[in-house]
Amino acid sequence: MSVRKHALRDQVGVEHDRYDVVVVGGGLAGVCAAIAAARAGLRLALVHNRTVLGGNSSSEIRVWVCGATSHGEHHYARETGIMGELFVENQYRNRDGNPYYWDQLLLEKVLAEPGIRLLLGTHVDEVEVEDGDQGRTIVAVGAVMAGSERVFRLEAEQFVDASGDGTVGFLAGARYRTGRESHAEYGEKLAPVEPDDETLGSTILFYVRDAGHPVRYVAPPWAVDIASTSVPTTRYISPAANGCAYWWIELGGDRDVVHDDDQLRLELQGAALGVWDYIKNSGRFDADDLTLEWVGSVPGRREYRRFVGDHTLTEQDILAQAQHSDTVAFGGWSLDLHPRGDLRPGAGLAPRVLGRDLRHPPAGALRPRPREPVGRGP
Repeated sequence: MSVRKHALRDQVGVEHDRYDVVVVGGGLAGVCAAIAAARAGLRLALVHNRTVLGGNSSSEIRVWVCGATSHGEHHYARETGIMGELFVENQYRNRDGNPYYWDQLLLEKVLAEPGIRLLLGTHVDEVEVEDGDQGRTIVAVGAVMAGSERVFRLEAEQFVDASGDGTVGFLAGARYRTGRESHAEYGEKLAPVEPDDETLGSTILFYVRDAGHPVRYVAPPWAVDIASTSVPTTRYISPAANGCAYWWIELGGDRDVVHDDDQLRLELQGAALGVWDYIKNSGRFDADDLTLEWVGSVPGRREYRRFVGDHTLTEQDILAQAQHSDTVAFGGWSLDLHPRGDLRPGAGLAPRVLGRDLRHPPAGALRPRPREPVGRGP
């Protein structure tokens, strides 16, 4: 008996195309990069593995887009450029913050650029590289549009990895790190004494609404018993709260948030539903007429691979608001650390450390070194 392998690439063929730039990842970084490249006259493909743009800010995950204002902490800080353009237009169209209107705006802005070929629902799973005298160069990426059973080979002069997980750089052999460096390496006061694999975890959010009549809720068996944890005494829970008010529903900081994504999704939904069950059925809230309107099905990841470039942005850079000769952007969200917490019965939650300062990332921090990956460590 013979065994043969049949791949989609072999059955349907591969569509070939060449661009000036290929941007992988359609979150806000990828959207802005694609629009900027198109407005500079370049022809490009924007490849995103979800069917809506926006990444963590999309209607699939619903993380608020706050930017440099940091919820009003910096009264005179505003985005300019493309992100500022998106903010202003969204404020005009979408004062109530409807996440679907935000999806629509991002799609509209991308489709308005004739130089962009948009490939949604398309996952990059191959990278072709060439090693020469000047180092390693990415030649092309391979991608699959699963819902349409289409396969692509996309060549380009330049590639932008805005995937969030560092997929392209990882496959190309770029050097990266995960976890936390030791205090001794960069002299960061908030760093641990010894390096470790701890990261910020993933989160699933939920929204509720008033149905105008009593609504029963029966929690599934996998919902976390929130009353048996420290959550009711350590976190803000309210029937009026929605979305990012529940940022602390976070798991996975002690695991691989990509490899364990499927299991984390079930656990995070169980945590979110446990909070909702506590609101509905603990008797501590006026919640009889409330119903669950939406609960995320895609975990929002906070971090994964960090590519090692010519400059490593450190705690000191951020807190000192260090200026760099090659600064390419700025941000205003806090140095927001909340290492892994635990939602199991009897466990506590992680502390949160804030440092509210503007930061100025340089281009040198965004260009990975062309070396083989080594995981955590120098």
